[in-house]
Amino acid sequence: MDYQSLVKLVSNRYGLRFVAIPNHHEGGPTRSLSLKTGVAPFIVLNDEEPVRVDAKCFSFADAIRDLPGFRAPFFHRDEQWVGFDLSIVSDRAVINIVDYAFKAAMNAGQMASHQQQYVILPENDSDDHYQAQTIPRPCPRRPVPSPKPVPKEIAAAQAAYDYTLLPGERRDKNFYRQGLILANYTDDCMDLVPLKRYFPTYHDLSMAQLRTYFTWRTKLRQGEFVKVSDSYAYLYIYELLNNIGVDSPAAGFRALTAFRDQYVDQFSSRMGAYLDRWLRDYVLYYRLDHDLANRVFADEIAADHDYHVLLHPADYDAADLVAVFQRHATYLKNSRLYQKSAAHFAALLKVIWQTVLDLPDQAGTKYFNHHVASQQMTTNYLFGNAVFYFRPQRQMAEYPIDSVRQYRFKGRQYYCLAFKALPNERQNLNAFLHEVDRLVRQRFKLGHPLKPRWLPEDVLAAIDQGIRQYQQQLKEARRPKVHIDLGDIDQIRQDAAVTQASLLTDEERQAIAEDQATNGTGSLSAAMDVHPDAGTPNAAAGQEKPDQQGTDQSVKASQPAQTTSVADTDQPQPVADVDSAALPDLNADERFLLTALLKGQPWADYLKKRHLMVSILADQINADLFDMIGDDVIEFDKDDRPGIIADYRPDLEDMFSDKE
Repeated sequence: MDYQSLVKLVSNRYGLRFVAIPNHHEGGPTRSLSLKTGVAPFIVLNDEEPVRVDAKCFSFADAIRDLPGFRAPFFHRDEQWVGFDLSIVSDRAVINIVDYAFKAAMNAGQMASHQQQYVILPENDSDDHYQAQTIPRPCPRRPVPSPKPVPKEIAAAQAAYDYTLLPGERRDKNFYRQGLILANYTDDCMDLVPLKRYFPTYHDLSMAQLRTYFTWRTKLRQGEFVKVSDSYAYLYIYELLNNIGVDSPAAGFRALTAFRDQYVDQFSSRMGAYLDRWLRDYVLYYRLDHDLANRVFADEIAADHDYHVLLHPADYDAADLVAVFQRHATYLKNSRLYQKSAAHFAALLKVIWQTVLDLPDQAGTKYFNHHVASQQMTTNYLFGNAVFYFRPQRQMAEYPIDSVRQYRFKGRQYYCLAFKALPNERQNLNAFLHEVDRLVRQRFKLGHPLKPRWLPEDVLAAIDQGIRQYQQQLKEARRPKVHIDLGDIDQIRQDAAVTQASLLTDEERQAIAEDQATNGTGSLSAAMDVHPDAGTPNAAAGQEKPDQQGTDQSVKASQPAQTTSVADTDQPQPVADVDSAALPDLNADERFLLTALLKGQPWADYLKKRHLMVSILADQINADLFDMIGDDVIEFDKDDRPGIIADYRPDLEDMFSDKE
């Protein structure tokens, strides 16, 4: 159907016409359809191709949006509107939706004073298609089977259906009223018939389907589960959400969780997701205690706890902080520096992270809120996409789940205030941890130097400050406290060893450090032992130049620390000369893929013939080269195609040019 056909339809059928919307904004609706001038419209659209239409369908909007061709409204944020493209939806569906929106607007009281009588006339009122026909002889009457008796409970529920209710509450309220009548009804029907219907209610079911449902529910309450259509299971869940058939909200909560834990896997996967959401709404609506809230909000509470740890690291152990970083970032999983000195790295990271959190708020947003997560307010409706009769409960201004998550209520609508991860949270935390790793390696000359990643200049300065602060803490902690006990010779020897270590000269300490540096990445704890007062390396140079004149290393350590700036990230770090014997021993498949990616050659057929997965092979290469490069060298783009990270391409070409 096109726009002109729609105009003709509403004119002939309802005697109405579309009117232009004055001062409409670009991209918004241009015309609207109302029952009369000055009354809010029940249909709005734009009259340019493609014609997009919003129709107000009140409480049935959720159900209609699930039908083919219908979707969320184009121009409204109200849940009572439905959107559709006039060129996509069938003509019959357009007629039905317009007719429903018109009747719903009439019943909603928008036209209380309107007394116009509508007469529907066919568009082609002619009788030229009628012609004489022979009257067929009547067939002999067949005996009509007597209808099966209707159980009195079902008959009572059917008689209780109120057709005078407005469409906005007719379905939900009638379901609740009929459910109370049928709450304890049991049945034992032999023939079970299927049911496939969205948002099923008792009124939608045939007698055979009603008896099938109540037979299934009777067995379920007795502990016997029978696999039936999903629609029957949804009907049972709707009953429990409305507290039909249970003595209290606590009993309803137990029945819902029991069904989720025992039977929901027997139905479609969407049912489990809906039930988890409705259980959270159930706790909020009936104001259940926090012990039950902790069960259904377990995932949200765990996420909130992580953000609380990140915001208050001083209240937690360093190991707790590292565990949070490992859940929200992937860098530490392959960090050799962390793996060899986990305790030292965790303590150092805690000091650095606290320094970053203490940065002044210069740009209006703290680092955490700008790079990790921000506190946001979301809006939702209790028991969305469920048949639920909303009855106002004892109003509560808010329901706090934990220290960072709160729910506030306004009728059936509620608001959630909580921290939400930013889209680039994982990448930002990985970059932060990478820079911590890089600057620690620079300071203590541990392993292969890493390529810098971009971080704000003040964050780089905070990392450097955190390293120096942690060194000072170690220095204070290592001041010898000698307590001589003449009765314990072993203790005397240990105290003597402490005293001897404190008398080492700077040259002796430097000799030990250089000896350890020749053994690869080394240990952060060992580096801390030999460099308690080491100065900050020049971040732009990547590593300090060897002292050509034999200058005392203590003089260099006393020089002012230099902070890595944003401009430093544009300067590539020099790669140490690597002996070919020290190169990782890649197998033939790994060498092929690495070479193909470096040279831009095809690799898919090679891997397919050998039944290899490129993702697994790339992970193996990254792991084999991590000791040498200190980072992943292969990454996948948005189309899952592997490629060499540009920063490391020159290093890899130098390393493997002779071998390949």
